[in-house]
Amino acid sequence: SSGINAEYGVKKAKHILVEKNKYVCALFYVAGVIGLSLFADIRVNQNTFVSENALLPGYVITKYQNQAMASSLELQFSRIKGAGEKKRWISDQFRSLGLEVYTQNFTVIRPLHQDKVSGENVYSVYRAPKTASAEAIVFSTSLKAWEPNPARL
Repeated sequence: SSGINAEYGVKKAKHILVEKNKYVCALFYVAGVIGLSLFADIRVNQNTFVSENALLPGYVITKYQNQAMASSLELQFSRIKGAGEKKRWISDQFRSLGLEVYTQNFTVIRPLHQDKVSGENVYSVYRAPKTASAEAIVFSTSLKAWEPNPARL
């Protein structure tokens, strides 16, 4: 008999949640806003702290500082002909820095141009040296190796 009552209670709860869906969502939304607002009070957040170093102000340099090296690399890269040679050069540069280098094939279907563009991405990973290698920085950049079709311009 208690099993029947429990089953009835579950069905009734589901029915109420479905019927009153908007009200339940609004209630949880308001509760979430109030809960997050409480973090502004020192009595609530005194034991919390930021443990992600990348989120700390002033810790990350957002602009590359060695302009002379960047210009030299850009000049070397501009002299290389062919997409395959450019990918090899980029891979070699990453490897010379001791980075892991990977490639990834891709195909993009461009519905506006009614065609497919295929290629290969080259990227590298710098793993954090003093941790379990779970944290990493991924270096990537755009390399457009296709020739524009004059008919589409």
